Amino acid sequence: MLKNNLNIEPPGLLIFLKYIFFSIIFIHLFGLFGIFFAFAYPLWWFFAPNQAFCFYCFHASLIKKGKGYCPVCKRTTTSIYDPPLHSALINTATIFVLSLFAFLVVFTEVKLIEQTNFSLGGLFRRERTSFILPEKYKFYLGHNFDFDIEVKNPEKPVNVVQSDIQFDKDFINVDSIQTEQSFATIFTQKDFSNDEGWIRIVGGLPNPGFIGEKGLFARISFKPIKPGVGRVVFLPSSRILANDGKGTNLLARFPSQSFVIEPEKKVLGEEIKISLWERLKNYFSFLFR
Repeated sequence: MLKNNLNIEPPGLLIFLKYIFFSIIFIHLFGLFGIFFAFAYPLWWFFAPNQAFCFYCFHASLIKKGKGYCPVCKRTTTSIYDPPLHSALINTATIFVLSLFAFLVVFTEVKLIEQTNFSLGGLFRRERTSFILPEKYKFYLGHNFDFDIEVKNPEKPVNVVQSDIQFDKDFINVDSIQTEQSFATIFTQKDFSNDEGWIRIVGGLPNPGFIGEKGLFARISFKPIKPGVGRVVFLPSSRILANDGKGTNLLARFPSQSFVIEPEKKVLGEEIKISLWERLKNYFSFLFR
């Protein structure tokens, strides 16, 4: 009976961490650029076949240390790669599938970060209060809409609030800022710029401060100016300060809200729809500028 001399040991911690690190880098790079590589590979194979290589050959040669059998090219791998046509097609399809998978992973990661409003500050301090934004997101040209800024569940009394907001100036403009119904009684700043797309509201109230389940801080009246998709974002410079003698910032998350500006409804009741391409183009142009 043959004796098995293989001595398989689990990888060490450093090797395991190295694999995780390079896997994360690989997934993100492939998610961003893999689709371009998938379309470029057939051109690479056609114009420079001697420089093109088969990923399956490469994988087999790594496992067998320079010599192995490729299940795609149906040959023994060597140090020189010259994949046939069917191998190039399979490699292209493989790159495309991996790119799509990596893109979905990155897209899901971005959406989770966006939905949870992740911030570095949240890693080091527990969120104790936050801003609340309206749930309604669809509005029409010719009709102003109110955007309420509310403070939720402060665990300590609050005496100063600073809300710094960025909005998509291509689709909405600030018409007015109303604070008559605010829990804050003193406002030192209520400024905005429709040319640059920002708002700053700073207000507060004397001792003992505000505490409650929810309180209205300010109401912004926006005027739609153009159909499209945009966002309203609280900037990291926003603050909710506790009335504790130290000015502790209780805010650790900076919410955002997407909105859709639709054209006015037709007289006959028909509604002009914005194409999906226009919505995606407007959304990503605002997101990355």
